[in-house]
Order: sequence, then structure tokens, then C-alpha cells
Amino acid sequence: MSMSRPELDLKLYLIIGRENVPSKTVEEVLQIIKDAVLGGVTTIQLRDKNARDDELLNIIPLILDTIRGFSHGNHVGFLINDRVDIVLEARKAGFLVDGVHLGPNDMNPVEARKLLGEDSVIGVSAGRTTLVELVNQLPYGTVDYIGAGPVHETSSKPDAGVYDGTRIIQGVQGIAKVTELANNPVIAGGGVTPEDIEQLMNAGVCGVFVINYICKALSPLKAAQNLRQALDKYSKVHV
Repeated sequence: MSMSRPELDLKLYLIIGRENVPSKTVEEVLQIIKDAVLGGVTTIQLRDKNARDDELLNIIPLILDTIRGFSHGNHVGFLINDRVDIVLEARKAGFLVDGVHLGPNDMNPVEARKLLGEDSVIGVSAGRTTLVELVNQLPYGTVDYIGAGPVHETSSKPDAGVYDGTRIIQGVQGIAKVTELANNPVIAGGGVTPEDIEQLMNAGVCGVFVINYICKALSPLKAAQNLRQALDKYSKVHV
């Protein structure tokens, strides 16, 4: 990765938006982010597919203030799902979003890199082995990490899975296939719990992404702490 890009720790990566929290409110999103950061989450992705542009631009500074207020001086990464245009607008307004995460049907990563420049982190979803191979063919430095899953069946992405060209490979076996092929660090998710961490890290991932385990927990703080405790047995990997 270019030295001008922010250094992100992908060990414990939270994906969150209003659709992921019980009350569907901005206030609860911010409260869960606070608890997650206090509990050891290292990177946050805002994913709110139904939000208007102004709603996204209004919540970004609130999230950044929450992260700064409770991260004890550590840099917690902050990325936006899909919306390269929103990242650019936020930066024009002075809000330092670290980058973007792109799905297979979102903007081409090469075009995103041209628009965002070298000082941005770009992650992509690439569960299918054919997609991993396409990512490997991109110019060096286009993509910084790959997200793959699900490890378990999950309501967040019921149609996801690792596809090797002939069949869907679920679970750790599928994730191991991605890490074997990928030229970039891989984070895995989809129903992940602390009990999955050892197998996933042994399969070659550098971290895990979660939604429901933290967002739907009775105590998001305790949920984040439980995951972080399991992950801290392994070395940090930054991008």
C-alpha cells in the first residue's frame, strides 16, 4: 500500500447502518459505534443503502466525533460502503473519511482509485474465486483488502457464499480458498462469533467483519470485547 494512505487495522471490522440496529435510528447507530470502539473495534464501515445523500453527509461527522471521543487516541478506520461520491463530498466539507468499500456491482475499483487518489483505502467484496482472480489482475495498489463470506448463513446477506466456478463453498473451507488465491489481505464475516476466530485466523484471514453479533447484542460493548479478546491472540495486520 502507498505510504500516503491511512494505516488501518482490519482485525475487528464493524459494518453498521440504521437497518442493522433495532430502533433504526441514528442515535442507536452512534451508541453502538461508541460501545464498539470502547470494546476494541478497529475499523467501521457505514453501510446504509436506503439513506439519502443528505442523511449520509449528516451522519458522517457524528460518527467521526464518536470515534474520536472514545478511541483513546488510536486511529479507528472509517469507510463508506459503495458511495465514492459521498466520500468525496465529505472530504470537501473537511471530514476525513479513510476510504470506500465496493461490492461486485458497485463502481469499478480502478475508477474509484482514480477519483479518490492514492491517499484512500479501497476494499472490495470478493467471495467468488472468479472475482478474487479479477482483483488479482488489477493494477498494483488499486485494492487494499478483500472481504469474503459468509462463514455461516446470515440474514444480512442470504445469497452470499464462496463460489469456485462450480459450487458454493460455505464456511471456513470457502474462506481458506479465498485467502489461498488472494494477493491482498482478506477479512471474513457472516455470522462470526468468538468461537470461529481460531479456525478463521488459521485459514489465513487478517481479521473479521461483523454486523449482527455486535449490532443486535444485548450489550454491544461486551460483544465487541469478546471478539477482540479472541482476536488479540493473533498478530495485527495493517493495510
